[in-house]
Amino acid sequence: MNTYAMANACSDVFAAFASISGFPLNEFHLRHTGKRPVPFLHIHGKNDDFVRYSLIPTIVDEMVARMGANPVPVKTSVSGKYDKSVYVATEGSFPYIFYEIDGMGHNDFTTNTEDGNSSLTMWRFFRRYTLDTPCDTTLKWMPRIEAEGFAPQNHGWTVNQGRTLLAFGFGEKTDANQNVYHSLQLTTGRYKLSFRADGEAGKTINVRLQRYSNSKLVFSKNVAVGEETTIPFEIKKDDFGQYKILFTRQSSTDDITVSNIVLRTDNGEDETGIEEVQNSKFLDGLAPGRDSSRGTKIQNEGRIYDLLGRRVEFTVKKGVYIVNGKKVATK
Repeated sequence: MNTYAMANACSDVFAAFASISGFPLNEFHLRHTGKRPVPFLHIHGKNDDFVRYSLIPTIVDEMVARMGANPVPVKTSVSGKYDKSVYVATEGSFPYIFYEIDGMGHNDFTTNTEDGNSSLTMWRFFRRYTLDTPCDTTLKWMPRIEAEGFAPQNHGWTVNQGRTLLAFGFGEKTDANQNVYHSLQLTTGRYKLSFRADGEAGKTINVRLQRYSNSKLVFSKNVAVGEETTIPFEIKKDDFGQYKILFTRQSSTDDITVSNIVLRTDNGEDETGIEEVQNSKFLDGLAPGRDSSRGTKIQNEGRIYDLLGRRVEFTVKKGVYIVNGKKVATK
């Protein structure tokens, strides 16, 4: 369970994660958003009725969407030992690998992997990755519901029911489910929701994001069919929690599909790829230990350049600089 918590809180410290016989329950289930996608391997006994094996499909769904991996796994089975599902990484994402162990209850070790040792299986997974392994660090949720062979209604989605085109994020805490149910989980910050709607010309759909507990509306936007759409929004302080998203059509007979749903953090970059920051934020971390007030002279350690690629040492003022390979505009 702690591994899952660390995967969210320390995804910029550890390169990859593996859990055996543990996944987030109750209030810990509400935290599936970290600073980046992470490679993850999970091992669980089919006879585990303590951290219940019956609940883990929901965890798998949420982690696979969090990674942006292919939701249709590549499966292998060894009779009497294990079933292995590999949710393959796609561009910018990482894989999620799930072992279901025959005859295993709530244990922290098994010999029923292809290595004959669950710890060795974990290590061989870990060593493929470093913190420098490329990924899309802005990626927060990519369910890929249009993947061939994937049935979204079996994975927490409401599909084509009346005017509801798509909906995700419904359930409730009970003793039976230990607060493990499908939801879209967001922390404080700025985001961009992107998707494509296709179908009958001239039609529109409504897209709505609401907080789960009190139905607080984050946004409600009408979108024309036949367009790629990006909706920026913000989750404000103290609004961390679970959310539901709904795509509705004007009529239950409208033939419309939604695909390429992606949720990313909004890092402030505009179309030119320039990140805008306040001068104080720009100064923070560049020259630790000195006054970061407006106009302070920066002692350049080789990380700041002008737009011609020349290393500079300067007094901060409004302008565009290259810092650690990124264009930054100070306000």
